[in-house]
Amino acid sequence: VTMPTAIGAIRAMSDLGIRPGDDLAVCVINGEGMADLLVPSVTALEQPDLQTFLKYSLQWMLSGNTVWQGPLLLQPGDASVVVRDSTRKVIAR
Repeated sequence: VTMPTAIGAIRAMSDLGIRPGDDLAVCVINGEGMADLLVPSVTALEQPDLQTFLKYSLQWMLSGNTVWQGPLLLQPGDASVVVRDSTRKVIAR
């Protein structure tokens, strides 16, 4: 789910006596820089480093060329999943 959805789900689970990470796993597609700040901390697919892609694009924009020379799809080859408290105990079972 998204981070706002995860925050709402964790709150709703807590209100119902469900323990996120113990009774039910919660995982997000993007930690948005705050996945490790929540209680429990949330397992997340972290944002990859986009510096290379931005550099490549900015160089083209600043070059004055009107025709793009390169692939039309720029994307990272992988993304890391950081396992945190919201899935550890559920996965271990």
